[in-house]
Amino acid sequence: MDSALTKEGVKMARIQRQVLLDARFLENYNIELILHSPLKRAQDTCVELFGDCGIPIQSHSQLYEKSRSEYFGVDSMALRAARVRQGLFNDYNAKNVVLVGHGKFFQELIGCRGTNRLENCEVFHCILVDASRIVEGQGTLFPGGLGLHGQQSS
Repeated sequence: MDSALTKEGVKMARIQRQVLLDARFLENYNIELILHSPLKRAQDTCVELFGDCGIPIQSHSQLYEKSRSEYFGVDSMALRAARVRQGLFNDYNAKNVVLVGHGKFFQELIGCRGTNRLENCEVFHCILVDASRIVEGQGTLFPGGLGLHGQQSS
């Protein structure tokens, strides 16, 4: 199901946007490109976080959450994640890229499984070492989810 970002999601993204602006995230990490899932809520999140930042923003067809065939075990999310890592390495090697998408797929992409889950609007730093391996890097730079509650959006 391709749903829009909820009101709570918009609120969280706006709060995180201000946190990122205050921290000069895009400048300090020399971000060169922002890629997002083709699903509506990820596009909405991307626009709320980075909409007018002046950095190129593109949809990436493989950053979707989970296909029906993956859900039913016909296809493997792990194989798609491997293809995405390969593509990122081939197409964007040595670039600082932001990915905006979905927690379950990103957990597979970076090998973050079990109790280590990514929160909504969390900014997590990783390093693509080669076409098959991503390492944690600095980990969570800016918490998301409940870590954003209590903060005020501008």
